[in-house]
Amino acid sequence: MGRKNRVNIAGLYHVSNRGVGLRDIFNSHDDKAYFITTLCKLSLNYTFVVHSFAIISNGYNIIIETSEENLSLIMQILNTRYASYFNSKYGRRGHLWEKRFKSWYLEDTVFLLELIAYIEYLPVYTDAATSKEKYLYASYRQFIGLDKRLSCLDESIIFKKFHSIKEIKSFFSQKINLSRINAIHTSFNKKTLSQKLNNKSDDIEKYFDKLKDNNERNIQIISAYHEGYSQANIGKALGISQQAVQKIIQKSFL
Repeated sequence: MGRKNRVNIAGLYHVSNRGVGLRDIFNSHDDKAYFITTLCKLSLNYTFVVHSFAIISNGYNIIIETSEENLSLIMQILNTRYASYFNSKYGRRGHLWEKRFKSWYLEDTVFLLELIAYIEYLPVYTDAATSKEKYLYASYRQFIGLDKRLSCLDESIIFKKFHSIKEIKSFFSQKINLSRINAIHTSFNKKTLSQKLNNKSDDIEKYFDKLKDNNERNIQIISAYHEGYSQANIGKALGISQQAVQKIIQKSFL
């Protein structure tokens, strides 16, 4: 069976990867620092924004926003450069990464903040750190001013959404709902490549024929969204705003 095609259009993505055989591939401060520095250098040449990242011993999670159709190229360069660095430093050969990087395309920003909170929580969840404040290899310390901000984080939604360190700390103090995060990723995976790329709307009306009440309408909205229809097209078919559709979808994950 051939490899599944990737979504490679410009936009928001949650990307991750880990070491082959779940081995540790970030063994020291220098290893993690090299990876982060390489990521940020690439952002200057390939015009993308990093909204959040966390590097732990056996892998990474990043929220990245591209302005061009170049995600695969970016991640190929990043993974290849780090593998070359690691293999040279530790005198090894062969594959470093378990497989191609994983990517989830975020059609909109509905779940973006939740995913960022999850990523910043990962070092604590995996016992890599006792607290977010003490962990040097994620974005949180830069969000709250403990470390000098990396240039690739300058346009992070965290700095646009919140206007003070107090607000940022308050947001990240909320409890992470891991079941909800898994549900979000499941929702992403149910959307096919062709649906995402074509933003199809030709037969969306089938979902909304003969609706009895708002409860039935909301069920059909969620069903249509999971099948790959955009919030804008759903709203247009129903004659309601995209924001109204967004609120209904958000509630479905609570």
